Amino acid sequence: RKRLPEKFILYQNYPNPFNSSTTIPYHLNIPGDVELSIYDITGRELLRIVKKKQQPGSDTVRLDMSDYSSGLYLYQLRVGKNSQTKKFLFIQ
Repeated sequence: RKRLPEKFILYQNYPNPFNSSTTIPYHLNIPGDVELSIYDITGRELLRIVKKKQQPGSDTVRLDMSDYSSGLYLYQLRVGKNSQTKKFLFIQ
């Protein structure tokens, strides 16, 4: 059975940990409605930094967390009904 290619890939942010801003890279293999959100460790959405239709290809988002407290956060990329989540550590 042939494995279908992933619809999208969410990469680890860099640098991680970071102390003011970080970059979140991702790649779409299909066009879709894209949302990229930041959550605190309890799952509460803090920011929605991307909400748009996108064509296939690579993209990066620069995230400034200087208004937030140090800690562990989650970021989630949603494309249509599919999602991937990763963690980052913000240290002020």
